[in-house]
Amino acid sequence: MGRILPPFIRRSEALAKHIIATIEGGIMMSRLKKDERPMKECIETLRITLDLRT
Repeated sequence: MGRILPPFIRRSEALAKHIIATIEGGIMMSRLKKDERPMKECIETLRITLDLRT
């Protein structure tokens, strides 16, 4: 049977999956294009999304 998790744990797991997917996508695009810009853009998007903009 599936576990019933508190809402904050479900949200944190979803956020973690989103972060990993964004980073993996950036890596794949950078390798495909042989350019580091797609990875930098993905990281910048995460910073904005997570309100970590410096």
